[in-house]
Amino acid sequence: MKIDSTPLNDNKMRSNLLESNELMKKLASGKRINSAADDAAGLQIIDRLTSQFNASEQGIRNLYDGISLAQTADGTLAGVNDSLQQLQSLNVQAGNGIYNTDDLAALQDQANQLGQGINEQLSRSSFAGQKLFDGGNQFNFVSGAGNVTLETADLTTQFNSTGLNNIDVQSASGRANLQSSLENFSKLVQDNRASLGAGINSFTSNINNQQTQAVNLAASRSRIEDLDYAKASSEKAANDVLQQSSLAVRAQSRISAERALQLLG
Repeated sequence: MKIDSTPLNDNKMRSNLLESNELMKKLASGKRINSAADDAAGLQIIDRLTSQFNASEQGIRNLYDGISLAQTADGTLAGVNDSLQQLQSLNVQAGNGIYNTDDLAALQDQANQLGQGINEQLSRSSFAGQKLFDGGNQFNFVSGAGNVTLETADLTTQFNSTGLNNIDVQSASGRANLQSSLENFSKLVQDNRASLGAGINSFTSNINNQQTQAVNLAASRSRIEDLDYAKASSEKAANDVLQQSSLAVRAQSRISAERALQLLG
């Protein structure tokens, strides 16, 4: 007596086992494509989208650095502007006719300290080790879709050229010259702050565009790469049933073979 199709059943079991292992690997990773064997063309597209996504994310980080730099520069100029306003008030105060020589000398000391403080703020202001207003600078930030440039002026040199490093509040002519210098340099500071504000807006706009692009790239990659859990789980359950059925059939065939041998014996 000959008992049938174990080889066929074994092949079916091996096929079910391989498919079950493959489904388990996909369920564990959450990805439909884990190697080129799963989908060679899809894997190449995923790699390109991942490269674009990573470049977009780095570009966003670069732009945020640009915002931080612009905010640092604007903070310096805000401090300079406060000092200029104090110096202007001091200059007007020095014109009070009731002050004697000693009073004016005391005001002169205050004015000198304010002028020195402004010069130090401008010359020392820096970001990541790079001077902002001492010599001026141009900063380029690669955004992934192009470059965004931010410029800072050489305000240290311009401050010294206006004569604000040589203040005189003790004479009428000195106060007149100081008032003119303060107006000119205050206008310069305000113009630079406006430019920095425009730069921050430009960075923010570019960040919004880059974030939209990054979201679209991630969604495109997800549609190709990510696994449909519901479908894969259903396939895994069906495959497990087939595998158990194959095991049951094989076990039954062995029992039948043993009984047949017993009868023949």
